[in-house]
Amino acid sequence: MRTLSCMSSSEPDIAPWLLRSKVTPPRQLLSLIRRPDLIQRLETGAEGSLIMLEAPGGYGKSCLLSEWKDQSARQGAKVCWLAIDEDDDVETFIAYLAYSAHIAGIDTAGSGLLNFELSSDGNPSQAIWQFLARIERSGHPVHIVLDDFERLSPAVSRLVIPTLLRRLPENATLVIASRGAVDISTVDFDHRGLVTRLGPADLSFGLQEMTRLWKGRLTPRQIERLSEWTEGWPVLIRLLLTASDMGTFDIRHIDEPGYRDMAIPAYFEEKILSRIDWDLMVFLREASVFEEIPFDAIQEVLDQDDPDFWRRLESLEAFLVPLSGERSGYRLHPMMREYLRQTLSEQQPGRYGALQVRAANWYSDRGNHVRAVKHALAAGDETLLIEILEQTGGIRLWLQEGLIEFRAIDRHLKPEIVQKSPTSALMRCVILMKSGKQSDAAALYDGIIARHRARIAADDLLSISSTVMRVMLAVYGGNKINDQDVQQIEDAIRRPERVFEHFEGFILTFKCLAAHQAGKLRDAIQFAHEALDVFHVSGSLYGEVYIHIHLAMIHSFMRQTDESVGEFRQASDLIRRDLSFEGGIKYLNDVIAIEARHEHAPYDQKDMPRLKNLVARLLRAEGWIDIYSGAFRTLSEQIYLAGSLDDALHVLSLALDFSRRNRITSLTRICEAQREILSLISSAPRQSGGGAVAHDAYDPIPALATSPWRVVEAECERHLHLARSGEVTPNLERVTAFRDDQLAEGNLRVATRISALLALVSSGRDLERSLGILEEALDDNRFGRATLFVEDILRAQIAGAGLAARFPQLFARLSARPRPAAGEAPGGRRESIVTQKEWAVLRELHKGQTDKQIALTIGVTEHAIRYHLKNIYAKLNARTRQEAVQRAAALGLLTLS
Repeated sequence: MRTLSCMSSSEPDIAPWLLRSKVTPPRQLLSLIRRPDLIQRLETGAEGSLIMLEAPGGYGKSCLLSEWKDQSARQGAKVCWLAIDEDDDVETFIAYLAYSAHIAGIDTAGSGLLNFELSSDGNPSQAIWQFLARIERSGHPVHIVLDDFERLSPAVSRLVIPTLLRRLPENATLVIASRGAVDISTVDFDHRGLVTRLGPADLSFGLQEMTRLWKGRLTPRQIERLSEWTEGWPVLIRLLLTASDMGTFDIRHIDEPGYRDMAIPAYFEEKILSRIDWDLMVFLREASVFEEIPFDAIQEVLDQDDPDFWRRLESLEAFLVPLSGERSGYRLHPMMREYLRQTLSEQQPGRYGALQVRAANWYSDRGNHVRAVKHALAAGDETLLIEILEQTGGIRLWLQEGLIEFRAIDRHLKPEIVQKSPTSALMRCVILMKSGKQSDAAALYDGIIARHRARIAADDLLSISSTVMRVMLAVYGGNKINDQDVQQIEDAIRRPERVFEHFEGFILTFKCLAAHQAGKLRDAIQFAHEALDVFHVSGSLYGEVYIHIHLAMIHSFMRQTDESVGEFRQASDLIRRDLSFEGGIKYLNDVIAIEARHEHAPYDQKDMPRLKNLVARLLRAEGWIDIYSGAFRTLSEQIYLAGSLDDALHVLSLALDFSRRNRITSLTRICEAQREILSLISSAPRQSGGGAVAHDAYDPIPALATSPWRVVEAECERHLHLARSGEVTPNLERVTAFRDDQLAEGNLRVATRISALLALVSSGRDLERSLGILEEALDDNRFGRATLFVEDILRAQIAGAGLAARFPQLFARLSARPRPAAGEAPGGRRESIVTQKEWAVLRELHKGQTDKQIALTIGVTEHAIRYHLKNIYAKLNARTRQEAVQRAAALGLLTLS
């Protein structure tokens, strides 16, 4: 069940999953080491637009900013604090940015940013403007602190930060704290003197500060020695001060010869740990096996439950940082933890291994599979590791919670371990499929089934999981699922005494998909609603989202517009509210939504830039035949309408390369049909590409019993275009039967597309029936895609047959529709598959420029250049810089001279 609520009902305008800990500075139990000189530099820097603190961990960036935050607040400034995480996508980042403003006392009511009423995905700039408008109207100086900036995702860096910088109000200062160099362009601010930078040299303690800190306890020479030895590293200075205050370190000996070349590890051992009580020192060493030390693990794994011991732990607060939440536990300072962990593993390998085993079992019992696996790996216990992997639930875990957790596990597993663990192998198959590597997934699956056949047959969960995987491989491979497949799957899943949780929903999802593929849309809707009920009860958000996407698609085919819009909205709301970290699902929803809009208004090309990015992602991500077909056919048509047949055909070539590599036969057939259709309507020579089939060597109208309806639709369209051009004799009986079957099922998308083309090669009653279907379907300006490319011909056919008066509304619509000539873009503007920035990169590549030179020339960062290159390679199906230039020239994007 969903348990994502953390806000009170008194704040209904705030998404319940927003965590206050992300918008508040880290807790500090020790008194902060005051640094008035740096605080003054921050105060001066706040008069500009940008402050950048760039230094490794341990330089006190967060502590310094926390101190400055308190001082600034007392002086009337508003401080918005945001700690960044790696999985913050664009919408999550903007929501937390708005939440930080809310916590700082800036009015964000009615903005929609805190509950996703205003979507940032389609237009993140609009959401940032909304946020900055609230900052500008606050009437106070505002400091926007972005802590842990090195964790910023590429999407946020590309889509949010430039706008944030470019539109920063006069009363606002952006403050960035990062462990590494900040990869953003600050040229405009630098020219105007609006940037303040603090690096390691600035943040290190100088001689005057150290003299002040030690309060006369050291001679000038000792201060110099201490500065030389520590290089002013704030975290080490803090440890030394604490150790001195505890009486475990006598700084007066710093001048002795033995201190001169002493490394930090030796200092930890000899001057700090050796002077701590023995049992506390042993505890620190053994606690180092944990990345974080949960309160319960201290008792159950480290065997410490003495109340007096807990009190004595407080003396170690220089080394133990409390976790958020009362009695949540601690974490060791990373520098200290690494030293202690290495020491334990080298000096007591048996104890180290035993503790790792205990920690692995402890986390596994509590369902924290990722950390359990990490500890099993650290223990070097392969048997335990495989046992834990089998306990994760594998496919069942995926159906309930998605891939986030298992992706984290999979990254740590070597191929030989995966081969020994059928559960993790099946999950790697899922990960490969969702990375656009269906062929690799199928090969791994076949190998695992052959290797573990007996074990899989004897284990109900493994047996069901392997069956689910077989079905998913078929679905993602574009294969037609028939009634026999459905029955076999249901028998396999229901064979045990009980159906495992979430597999009931999978059965219904599978039935929905099979009915949809067969064109039985009403049955698909029924199964979908039954699946939704199951997923809602079991709490499977992923299952719910996928069903809503399917329903939105099906309703759009049936001209049930309100229902379709509602399903799209429900899918989007679930993704934004509960699954914003899972970007892949949103892309699938967007592809289907764009296809639906194209179906009704094909000349509206506002979605084309977004669809280009989606198609580039699809070549490396999840998809199935509806997603692939919707994306590639729609984009090829939009690009063709924008003025480039070559680019449109290139998109289809990319899809064909992908489909052949992954043996997705259905997609290959659809793209071959689409490529020939575009060539026919433009009167261009048809490209074979090594995959064209002679028209007399194949059945142009496949049966729904063997092919998904999308394949039948595409190949029927191609057959009718060929018939119109006189290259084949039309098989009107079979095409009409397919059209009528789909019409009976409510699939108006197919019925209108096929009717428009049938009208071009029919006469008499057959012509009138097709026109009647078209006129009725188009009476509310829906399904405009049906007559795309053939409006003029169809209008002439109606006029020539003397039927203009019989079908006046259809005739009038065909006359009124915009019809740009083939190859001519609306408004005379030619759209390319590459963006302007990507074109500029290609131009510089042709000149032989390096990434750094290109970045300087076009005014972006080297990181941005690498991002553009990745997109260029995907869009042009190139692997090297030279190959990208050559392919761009072949498409007319560059002139080689």
